[in-house]
Amino acid sequence: MYAWDVACALHTDIGISTRKPPTSPLMVQPPFDEALNNASLCHYTWGALYHEGKPSQGAKQVYRWEKRDFNDIKYAVKPERIPMPPDWREGLVLEFDAPLTLVRTWSCVCKKHAGGAPDEWPELLYKLTLHA
Repeated sequence: MYAWDVACALHTDIGISTRKPPTSPLMVQPPFDEALNNASLCHYTWGALYHEGKPSQGAKQVYRWEKRDFNDIKYAVKPERIPMPPDWREGLVLEFDAPLTLVRTWSCVCKKHAGGAPDEWPELLYKLTLHA
């Protein structure tokens, strides 16, 4: 990602057309983008942090799934199940005070279907110790 940025900065003669959602053919960033639209992939840039009210006003966090919380090697060796979000209800708010709409919950459907996958993955610790 950073190499692309540097290359674009150094080679200003290359014409790059970027479009924001919903017309971008490249990607959407759930849970903030509310639909797939024309995108060919979902990039989980943002965590899904649910609050009972506006976080900027100190609202209580009731759910957290943040990919940066899973950076430890133990998650690479044996991934854990993704914690499932609570059922949608009126009044839940995401980070940056964005309301959690019914449409935005589609990203949770993706996680719910993938959530059990780690149970099927092999333990990789023995491979790390053999090659250390």
